[in-house]
Amino acid sequence: MEKVVILFSGGLESTSLIEYFKEKRYQIKLLHIEVGYIWEKAELKSAQKIAKYYNLELKSLSCPLGVKQLGFVKDKKSNIIKLRNLTLLSLGANYALANCITKIAIGLFGDKSYPDTSLKYLKTVEELIISGSGENFKILTPFYGKTKKEIYTSYKDKIPLNYVFSCANPIGDKRCGKCYKCKAFNQLR
Repeated sequence: MEKVVILFSGGLESTSLIEYFKEKRYQIKLLHIEVGYIWEKAELKSAQKIAKYYNLELKSLSCPLGVKQLGFVKDKKSNIIKLRNLTLLSLGANYALANCITKIAIGLFGDKSYPDTSLKYLKTVEELIISGSGENFKILTPFYGKTKKEIYTSYKDKIPLNYVFSCANPIGDKRCGKCYKCKAFNQLR
């Protein structure tokens, strides 16, 4: 049975990845990574509920980086986090390789508004991981080329939507309902 580590935030795309890889009969490990953003604790609570729902192991990796908080996220531009995917993929690759897993999945769908989501960028990161580890490592992006709406439509009846969380300015462990992420998720429904 093939194994995969899913970079898991408890959001729509990463939760949909569970269903995607279940259908392909992969052995799934979930990895939530915290680097210091204000939404990560609320994200983790949702991720834990989803992991329990699927009866999957969830590893939480805390690597505080002294990040600069984004403030109120009102649009895509204010949601850009420099080196976000490089950070997640390199930390995730270390975890995967330590567990003898050479595939990691991330729920990117190719939104060109972000500087670190192009296939060229991801291939470069993959090549660096291969070069640095000596392993035939793969970064899997099965939703690449789809829209958020297409992912939602494909998986909304399969995933526990009531646990899915995406908010840049949570109030405790609840969505703020006003930030870009909350509005984008609400528009899908």
